[in-house]
Amino acid sequence: MANYPVHSAAGIAVWGVFAGYLIAVNALTLELAAVSFLVAFVGSLLADADTPKSRIGHWFEVVIGLGSFAFAFIHYSALTVQAVVNSLIVGAALFAAFLLLRPKHRGATHTIRASVVYGLLVFVWAFTSGKTPLLGVLALLSYASHLVLDSQLTW
Repeated sequence: MANYPVHSAAGIAVWGVFAGYLIAVNALTLELAAVSFLVAFVGSLLADADTPKSRIGHWFEVVIGLGSFAFAFIHYSALTVQAVVNSLIVGAALFAAFLLLRPKHRGATHTIRASVVYGLLVFVWAFTSGKTPLLGVLALLSYASHLVLDSQLTW
């Protein structure tokens, strides 16, 4: 089984090919290099977001937890004792729901379908924000690199 250093190296390698292509067509900017590096690096690790034992899974859990409480605090924006209590209850409930509904390791996140979803999400974001839609292809390929290394090519 491949691990974090191997997966991240694969994502960086996929990014290197992508950056090389953009250099060849004279389209690489500093901003695009940084954004595309982040897309590739995250994509190569994202398949392991379903387990808290991985680095990205741990950070994903932290972000979901903080996001749940932030959502609750924003929803109950009044600074009253009742609003704070409600925020804590709703935040804890959202985080508990995430923990209960998290897919099993090497389940839904270890599929080609998940890499296509990541690629489409990045494609739509890039297209709507004026960046090159090729970032969607980069996202798909970097995510797929993780699956190839884990030999988990399932639909």
